[in-house]
Amino acid sequence: MRQHPKPPHLPLAADGYNQMVHGRDGYYVYNRNDIYIGRSLAYYGEFSHLEMQQLRQLCQAGDVVLEVGANIGSHTVGLAQQVGPQGRVLAFEPQRLVFQTLCANMAVNSLAHVDCYWAAMGSEPGFVTVPEQDPTRSDNFGGVSLLDGLPGRQVPCMVLDDFTGAPHVELVKIDVEGMELDVLAGGEALLAKFAPHLYIENDRLETARPLMHWLDAHGYQSLRCSTRITTLAAATTCLTILSRPIWCASTAADRLTLAI
Repeated sequence: MRQHPKPPHLPLAADGYNQMVHGRDGYYVYNRNDIYIGRSLAYYGEFSHLEMQQLRQLCQAGDVVLEVGANIGSHTVGLAQQVGPQGRVLAFEPQRLVFQTLCANMAVNSLAHVDCYWAAMGSEPGFVTVPEQDPTRSDNFGGVSLLDGLPGRQVPCMVLDDFTGAPHVELVKIDVEGMELDVLAGGEALLAKFAPHLYIENDRLETARPLMHWLDAHGYQSLRCSTRITTLAAATTCLTILSRPIWCASTAADRLTLAI
């Protein structure tokens, strides 16, 4: 197995669960007990870089991007760099401690054009129960589902249609552990107004077919992107849908030719 030199780490409290690394796209605070995203950042200074390459082809300087389920911002940093200060990234994360780390990563990279929201996204506004994980124990902190009915903290739930007042939305990235259809149902007006590109995790058998049908019924053409994600904890295939409106201009369609 080829050895990768570890990226440089910056000193934080030695006995704390948060650490910091200087990674591929910038500085990242991460939980040393996170067996997935955190461990990838610790060993490689990046998380799912091939996905980041794909995402960079779907937006450009000045664009507005919505990232639903941003986690600690391992892709938010790259998206913010791609759209630049003249653009905007709106990042949503419902887990309290994960959200705190998301904000820290925007701050240490001086990304003033990112708005972070401590909120879930769903089919209607209100509140949802978000489980709280022990940050001092090993776990996959990005794999928490709000559908499991576990006890937790009440967190605001927003809808995509809250943002129809934006000047334009070019890309919506959704990674919400089985709630993809709920998020889309709360955004029909936004999708109809802006026809953004959609980049959606689709790795659950029970929702895969209904999700594809929904996109087809709403005028989206879907492409299947299979990204190999390997960490020291696991090697899995993450199936992701890249969708674009079938009526988008040829220039936009050309930009969707993914070079990875």
